[in-house]
Amino acid sequence: MRSIYNRAVFPSNRSEFEIQAVCFFLLHKAGYLVRGEVKITLKGKEKNCRCGRFDLVIFNHDTKSMVLVIEVKKIGSLMCSNSGSSYPDQIERYEEMSGCPCFLVCGIKEANEIIGRMERRFPDILQYKTKWKIP
Repeated sequence: MRSIYNRAVFPSNRSEFEIQAVCFFLLHKAGYLVRGEVKITLKGKEKNCRCGRFDLVIFNHDTKSMVLVIEVKKIGSLMCSNSGSSYPDQIERYEEMSGCPCFLVCGIKEANEIIGRMERRFPDILQYKTKWKIP
């Protein structure tokens, strides 16, 4: 079958999805109740209002309440640059919306180190480890 499109070129960098997938896998393997693309709505908004999505969220296994929001960016994004001018604003906004801390992961290197980095920064997170299976 002939295509009218040019052939895809193999990407030189990891996509944000690939970075999220690595984070999800490692967090799940470590025993955290983690979910991806978590839809958020603000109090007082209409039922169908789509206010946004968090990349990854760690939940309390018993109460299903959010414990930590994880924002993932690929290398080269403004948040992951040295200037990082939008970083504090977006992270603060996510913390305000969720009522829990927000953790930034920039690139595949940080994704591969997520467990150690996260547990050092938020030692209380260790209490939320459990063994669970994806339903």
